[in-house]
Amino acid sequence: MISRKHFVRRALNMALLPFGVRLEQTPAPCTLGDLCAMLPGIGFDGAIFWQPVYSDWMVRRQDRLRILSAHHELRFTAEKEGLRLRFDDLQFRIMGHDELLILHEVFHKREYSLELGNRPHVVADFGMNVGIASLFFARQSAVTAVYGYEPFRPTYELALQNISMNPGCGHKIIPHQYGLGRESAKMVCDYNALNRGLMGNMADHSRHPWLKTFTAEEIEMRSASVEIQRIKNEHPSDLLILKCDVEGAEKEIVRDLSETDTWRLVNMVVMEWHYESPDLIVRQFTDMGYVVSVHGGETADTWNVTAIRCP
Repeated sequence: MISRKHFVRRALNMALLPFGVRLEQTPAPCTLGDLCAMLPGIGFDGAIFWQPVYSDWMVRRQDRLRILSAHHELRFTAEKEGLRLRFDDLQFRIMGHDELLILHEVFHKREYSLELGNRPHVVADFGMNVGIASLFFARQSAVTAVYGYEPFRPTYELALQNISMNPGCGHKIIPHQYGLGRESAKMVCDYNALNRGLMGNMADHSRHPWLKTFTAEEIEMRSASVEIQRIKNEHPSDLLILKCDVEGAEKEIVRDLSETDTWRLVNMVVMEWHYESPDLIVRQFTDMGYVVSVHGGETADTWNVTAIRCP
């Protein structure tokens, strides 16, 4: 008689087989439904006999998993806290499909890949989310420190888990549980734990009609220019990289850094621009002496803007 624990493990490994990844172990407390809900790219109908459930959004998830597994070594381990993903030399806690999307953007599409050379760099990660991009930067030898900022407590706590699971480079990351904008404030914002990458104090949820369930989270915001000044004071000889993915709040950050003449401290920018044409920010960066490139983002109303200025 096959136990339920072994049945779950066998069923999930059969489902993962086409992707070249393997679930290493299944703890007894996890049910088939629990694991399938956590596992990105795989859906089940909830019956005792597993059966994949297909839809357009699931195909996109499966494509990302397939692409990642073709270029990286992936190992899933089911734990009570969620799935642990061993990704090359890093480890991540996977709680939903959002983390898979970010891994795909950061490590396959390499949206934050920059030629750093041998000079030391410090990174300001505005919109740290669960820490994936922070770890991407921290594992690079030219990066001396990463300052991460995430205002939503549940997301921030997951980032702390990811940082602690990677002590080899995680020690470079200094996390902060507040967001950045034009001025200091406290506010209550909508939050959806399954779509952490879409949350922000200025996020336009009307553009995402599938988001229907929210909880209320109190967040704190602080001045972006003050934070950049502080980082530069602590690392006066390092080149400063600003990574900014804050779901619409980037316009307030741009305004704050412009009004305070803080852009002069920033050598490289990798920014996700939301909701409107990036032409204005491209002209602004160009006028300040940056070399700018733009390409389309994950959706039709996002653009990835890279701006580099020689020191």
